[in-house]
Amino acid sequence: FKEYLESSKAQKIDRFLVEPLIEGFCEHSIRHHDGSFLLKVSTYVAFASKVGSDLTYIITAKILHTLAILAKENSGKFGKSEKEFVDSFLESLVGIENFNPNTRDLDMLRKANISVPESLR
Repeated sequence: FKEYLESSKAQKIDRFLVEPLIEGFCEHSIRHHDGSFLLKVSTYVAFASKVGSDLTYIITAKILHTLAILAKENSGKFGKSEKEFVDSFLESLVGIENFNPNTRDLDMLRKANISVPESLR
């Protein structure tokens, strides 16, 4: 990614560079039933935040859906780093204005014994 940015003619790093990466890692996580790719999602979410780029509702919903699918498949069992990302991501949803999370995704998380912030209920 670093090499791409250095060779890119893009003058600005924005969501158009970061969101496709996040979406790709989400899809890869679901397809391969592998929560380890959540660490890549976490990295690029943090990167988007550092460069001042807010994620769109679509990508935010995609991340939530990915977490719900993986939680259901793994009975809510994530590695330590993955669990930290899940918890921080769910907490961050509370602060997103006008974002309405999919109730089915929230229900899947609850059924997998993942704590969902009270204000998302």
